[in-house]
Amino acid sequence: HLTINYSNTGTETVTACDEYTWHENTYTSTTDTPTYIETNAAGCDSVVTLNLTINYSNTGTETVTACDEYTWHENKYTASTDTPTYTETNAAGCDSVVTLNLTINSSTHAVYNQAACDEYTWHEQTYTESGIYTFSYTNDAGCPSTDTLHLIISTHENSTFNVVACDEYNWNGETYTVTGVYLYDHTQPGSSCTNVDTLYLTINHSNTGIETVTACDEYTWHENSYTSSTTTPIYTETNAAGCDSVVTLNLTINYSNTGTETVTSCDEYIWHENTYTASTDTPTYTETNTAGCDSVVTLNLTINYSNTGIETVTSCDQFTWHNSTYTSSTTTPTYTETNVAGCDSVVTLHLTINYSNTGTETVTACDEYTWHENTYTSTTDTPTYIETNAAGCDSVVTLNLTINYSNTGTETVTACDEYTWHENKYTASTDTPTYTETNAAGCDSVVTL
Repeated sequence: HLTINYSNTGTETVTACDEYTWHENTYTSTTDTPTYIETNAAGCDSVVTLNLTINYSNTGTETVTACDEYTWHENKYTASTDTPTYTETNAAGCDSVVTLNLTINSSTHAVYNQAACDEYTWHEQTYTESGIYTFSYTNDAGCPSTDTLHLIISTHENSTFNVVACDEYNWNGETYTVTGVYLYDHTQPGSSCTNVDTLYLTINHSNTGIETVTACDEYTWHENSYTSSTTTPIYTETNAAGCDSVVTLNLTINYSNTGTETVTSCDEYIWHENTYTASTDTPTYTETNTAGCDSVVTLNLTINYSNTGIETVTSCDQFTWHNSTYTSSTTTPTYTETNVAGCDSVVTLHLTINYSNTGTETVTACDEYTWHENTYTSTTDTPTYIETNAAGCDSVVTLNLTINYSNTGTETVTACDEYTWHENKYTASTDTPTYTETNAAGCDSVVTL
């Protein structure tokens, strides 16, 4: 019992644009060869052949030059562009995409405000009456253009004011804040002449700024002193436009600090390379603290002084002083003890030994010599002094005095970095150190470095 079923064939006819996908294959050109096999209702092969026609889309550019604006496919364009597109169907039934390449040129519309007396000539036309006049022409871009003249004709000269102001300007009761040309009609009632003033106004503007400063203790800004941080002071100066330039001071004040160094010394004290010989609370030394400001230390110095004294003694034949015995007059012995200030107290013995008979006291001294309350500054052998000896007799002493003189001099030295002079080292220029030696006359010779 045999049943024969039959395969069949067919053609699928398709027209598409640019490409066509059929059973997962994409075709971009006309063809009648692709086949596809599927099973028919009888369970046999059914072979379908694709009869494909591919039509193509196309593109084009529409180049247009227009003045001011251009309407294309219901869209208005006011600026040059090459991006708008419009899609329509070509003869093959596919998309035809047209791109608009548009150049927009601008018409010129200039407005001129002019005041004139009696007449005014504009574009070769003379006008004798005030009014608004137009002049039409084609500009260099090929677009229709119109200039407009706002003309005021009067029979007298009108005033013109050129003003540059800051921020605003008041003119004839009106305040103007924008640069421009302004008119003011000041025609007198009943006058047949129209008088119009024209204001050519330039408005410049003020500006502001911030000046940021960090200072120690105080800061002087535009003749004002500030001792604490502040962001409020302002100063007004003139900017390049001739208007106010308001500068705000943003000030940070850091503070110096102070301290006191208390010292007691005898005769002199050296502090930071300076030598002080008198009590003082004024010297200061400045260092920098952590805030970057001065740290001022004040020296509170008490100088106590060594002192000297003379113990004058007149004795007969001999004198014992601090365990030493003297048998002749002398002014050289000294004795050092501590005074109430804790410093040296040097006492010099001025000893006069008188004898029971007459004699001569021969003395050599430097610069001056005091003998029995008389001071001598030159060599002499005439002074005498009468006293009573141990026997109750006059003892007449004649002073044979030789006065030699001290002298002074200056030693001038130039050295590099440091200089050692009589065991003292100096690292800075000075004209105060002195050194005393004995000259040929046995007196002080003081040399200043």
